[in-house]
Amino acid sequence: IEGCPAFIKEFQIENCKKATLEITGLGLYIAFLNDEKIGDRYLTPGCNDYDAYLRVQSFDVTHMIRSNNCLRVVVGNGWYKGRFGMTSRENIWGDKYLLGARLTILHVDGSESILETDDSWQVESSVIRESSIYDGEVRDDTIHSERKSCVLAETEYLLEEDKTPPVRCVEILSPTLIVSPKKEQILDFGQNFAGVVRFHNRLPKGEKIHMLFGEVLQEGCFYRDNLRDAKAEFTYTSDGVKKDIEPWFTYYGFRYVKVEGLEKVSASDFTGLALSSDLKNTLKVETDSPKINQLMKNALWGQRSNFLDVPTDCPQRNERLGWTADTQVFAETGTFFANTMK
Repeated sequence: IEGCPAFIKEFQIENCKKATLEITGLGLYIAFLNDEKIGDRYLTPGCNDYDAYLRVQSFDVTHMIRSNNCLRVVVGNGWYKGRFGMTSRENIWGDKYLLGARLTILHVDGSESILETDDSWQVESSVIRESSIYDGEVRDDTIHSERKSCVLAETEYLLEEDKTPPVRCVEILSPTLIVSPKKEQILDFGQNFAGVVRFHNRLPKGEKIHMLFGEVLQEGCFYRDNLRDAKAEFTYTSDGVKKDIEPWFTYYGFRYVKVEGLEKVSASDFTGLALSSDLKNTLKVETDSPKINQLMKNALWGQRSNFLDVPTDCPQRNERLGWTADTQVFAETGTFFANTMK
């Protein structure tokens, strides 16, 4: 299998009253039932202490069940397998993609059926050719590969029900277009945030779009030397189908996006998705001082960008680590802004 694998299970179900999917993966997974994404979470199953536990998510998929079904789960590198840490190590906790899933069907007559990951599943190369927390993602929708049988693996992970706030899209931002002195086409989202960009693909089959993410401009031009060796890119090869596209297994810290591969960029085709742990806000501050109000807004956006499953030090460069020293400075403020105790 080249690139990130897609695990596939086709099955038939009749008289379904309730269907529940329990799922986890190594590293990250995104699951689809009958070509519809399951749930609204991002970067599942999150950043785990793989030596101690692995979180399992549960989804009610009753409304998605048909008579003939296809469950498809794509698995990317994530923190588990991808380049990570100050030394940029790979395969820190393992070198194989793994998936664990159980679909429980309650029938109208009260009987129950259970489908689990076993040797009846198949695997093929997905459209995700490369994935990395630091470097971004390469996706090629022209890829088609043959399915193969899955290999079962025995693991000793302590599986735990996920009780942490999920990573979700907490705000949507619309960009404006800037043309730099170098004639670069740059999207300005007007706010530094952590997340991804969704765009509407209109490219003919085989053509590519390349996006580079950065926080600041220098003399009106795109600049990102502060990212060190994090590539922070997204490359997409079109299959010619008009549809919305977004990265699955990465996130970026950015305000500006340089777009290459399009003769003329239309800002309306792009949307910024701010990702963060979905915490309940508990504090709102508004004074008669615009500067104080902006300071509080800056602090809130800083928390959003750095509370992404685990509190981190920065969302943009090749670091993004849970340094307790950095978080400790902000911890008290963070508990005022949001309910962080769940």
